[in-house]
Amino acid sequence: MFVVDHLRKRPEATLDTPALEPPVEQERSESATPVTEPFNLETDLFAPEPSPDEAPAEPEAPVVGSAYDKKFPKRLAFPATLWEAAQRLKSSKVAREWFGDDFVEHYAASREWEEREFRKHITDWEMERYFEII
Repeated sequence: MFVVDHLRKRPEATLDTPALEPPVEQERSESATPVTEPFNLETDLFAPEPSPDEAPAEPEAPVVGSAYDKKFPKRLAFPATLWEAAQRLKSSKVAREWFGDDFVEHYAASREWEEREFRKHITDWEMERYFEII
């Protein structure tokens, strides 16, 4: 809100400031849109609606007790490294269907490159740890 108030008081602060109108009350429709449901923005922009013949995924059973004491299938674990995440993306049929092979290959390759570049550097922790051994 500070930015809006600042622009109203000092319109010369920007080159082209559109007239600021009061917010318009929007009608809510049955389908969620990025305007009515901001948390759906990523899904609405990038992922198409599932086809009618696809069965929706069933949620896992709720965790009872402490999740720290439970064992979960590997497929539910987050990737431990950027490299592992890129490999999962490359092998994802859903990602390839939604975003296309070209995008998935390019994006995964860029993350693999980033991981390789990271491995070329020595971290502060490594220097402290291994210099103290010498």
